[in-house]
Amino acid sequence: MAGDDIVMIHGQRLALHGVDLPSADAVCTTSGGRKWPCGRHVREELARAAALDEVVCRPAERETAICRIGGIDIGALLVKEGLARASGDYQALEDRARAAKVGIWE
Repeated sequence: MAGDDIVMIHGQRLALHGVDLPSADAVCTTSGGRKWPCGRHVREELARAAALDEVVCRPAERETAICRIGGIDIGALLVKEGLARASGDYQALEDRARAAKVGIWE
């Protein structure tokens, strides 16, 4: 990983389309007061997923890319699991994650 919204996948620096990632050193606090390293967690999950299957990226708008691992849209998955905020196309997924209180919305 590199930078706050830039991910390093197989040596390529990419900004994921439609997501706003927590900074690498971000610490999130649950509604119960528990602190957890959400920024590090997101990056570890991405690295694990990228090691499991081929990452395929295609350019999107404004120097971003839509990337898929095993056919699954990484940005959509991160927002759905509450590990990133939506910055566009994935707003409905963020709304559901917030309502379910998952990830950074816990």
